[in-house]
Amino acid sequence: MPQLARGLEAEVRIDDIASAAHEPGARARSVQPVTPRLICVVSGARSGTNHLCSVLSRISEIDVRHEIFHKIRCQKLNERELAKLSHRLGKAFPPDCASPATVSAVRRHPGLVMDCLTELMAPEKRLLCFKVFRQQLSVRQVRDAFIRRPDAIMIFLRRRPIDTFVSVRKALHLQDWHGRDTTDVKISIDADDFIGWWGRASAWFRQVEAACWAMNKPFHRLTYEDDVDVPADKILDRFRGILASHGVSDLTVSDNEKPSDIKRQDRNKEVSDRVANWSEFEQRLRDKGFLERAFSPFPHYVPTAWDRLRHRLGTLV
Repeated sequence: MPQLARGLEAEVRIDDIASAAHEPGARARSVQPVTPRLICVVSGARSGTNHLCSVLSRISEIDVRHEIFHKIRCQKLNERELAKLSHRLGKAFPPDCASPATVSAVRRHPGLVMDCLTELMAPEKRLLCFKVFRQQLSVRQVRDAFIRRPDAIMIFLRRRPIDTFVSVRKALHLQDWHGRDTTDVKISIDADDFIGWWGRASAWFRQVEAACWAMNKPFHRLTYEDDVDVPADKILDRFRGILASHGVSDLTVSDNEKPSDIKRQDRNKEVSDRVANWSEFEQRLRDKGFLERAFSPFPHYVPTAWDRLRHRLGTLV
């Protein structure tokens, strides 16, 4: 699998796409540059996005909003922003982030939400950072609302699949997504459930990356292990490098690191220590030829010859 992964990366570099994993790709640089206003983090639950956002909030010029398009509560939107969205839509709904009508309006019109937020952004803020997970918006919505925007920076954050899956299933089992120490809690997990979940999560990343590629949109790839589960200063250095590649510099970073209220819920180092039926689960994955994928990064999108042909013909959008 590692050899395959290296081969895939090589193919993407040849096509001038995966260079966008750390720097905007050569093809995308031909697009007229626009001052960035949005940072869209494409990821999944339990992938370290809360910690990432907590660290980024130390940059004074970044307005961090978390999950604007959550299915239950559009997090971090204020009454003024919701009132502007209501006015722009010509449709009344409560200025309440937890109102079903409000959540529905926000999720149905993500592009208009971004317009409202950037128009009302505080003068001292230069960038608005938010995250989008699978099942919050469709790939088409992400494409039309964010990828098409020349002022949006696209960032993909992946975590090792097995760690993400166990964390998600444990949170669902306990109905507790933060704050509770779950180190001593062990749950049973199902191999078929994991394989199905892996397929859906993998498709989400690849399809959104494919949309970026089809539109010559630069993007950046981060991993939880290398870019988030590290000292805060290293996270900040990584992001300042990303922003500098888009022409954003002279950022103000707080010298005093604020204590984070985000704590690691499960302190077990080995994933096998977090699962009650690990031996059975591991053997089941091995029998299905899926064990290696559980411990390997989610695959990146690699354009096929057919994708390239469709792209040249203008039919891949």
